[in-house]
Amino acid sequence: MTGVILAAGEGKRLGAPVPKPLVKISGKPMLLHIIEKMRKVESGMHVFCVINPSHKELFMHALTGVPGVSLSYQEAPLGTAMALKCALEDLDYSDDLMVMYADLVLIKDESLRKLTREHTDSEASITFLSGLTKKQYPYALVERDEEGIVKRLSERKKPDFPPPWEFYIGPIVVHSEVAKKFIDALQPHPETGERYIPDLANLAIDNGYKVSSVTTEDETEFLGVNKPEDLEFARSTLGRTE
Repeated sequence: MTGVILAAGEGKRLGAPVPKPLVKISGKPMLLHIIEKMRKVESGMHVFCVINPSHKELFMHALTGVPGVSLSYQEAPLGTAMALKCALEDLDYSDDLMVMYADLVLIKDESLRKLTREHTDSEASITFLSGLTKKQYPYALVERDEEGIVKRLSERKKPDFPPPWEFYIGPIVVHSEVAKKFIDALQPHPETGERYIPDLANLAIDNGYKVSSVTTEDETEFLGVNKPEDLEFARSTLGRTE
């Protein structure tokens, strides 16, 4: 398995002097927390970090002494799927990809282990981590049929049915050949003009590929570090568990 970390975020809302993935929690950048989590699933996993090329020197400094990491470059913020495409263009072999966001520092190690086990055991082409909740989150809404099979991940859709609701919360495993097959067919979202990873799962479903999932009800795992209060919560939570 190969890792891909989407780490091109600027983090302007954090007001930090460095890009968001390099903001420190418990003495080390969020990026390193994510690499460590991925390598608890598979030790020695090679990881591609997709970054803004203008921050190359900062990332190279932060990754000094960390083996098995390559940098891929996203020139313009065109959406999460286009960030993944940047890593795919640098990948010269076929593998399952564990894709993570650089600010998902509160995802539990066991959730990632369950994700990879489900991906292997179910023989799925794509397997994602979702969260079940009675709150609305600004994430892709997971819609299932009567038998519980995933039929659609709808980005920016407000639920039109009563809770509990299920949202795609970030970590996803996708086979690289499936991603390469459909990545260029993704259409821009009509509201944002960006292309999103959930639509990659939708295209796979539409073309008969198996898409599976693992669900958590622990809402601390839903948190992406976007605002100063998110950062403080992550720092206090990880400080209790590390």
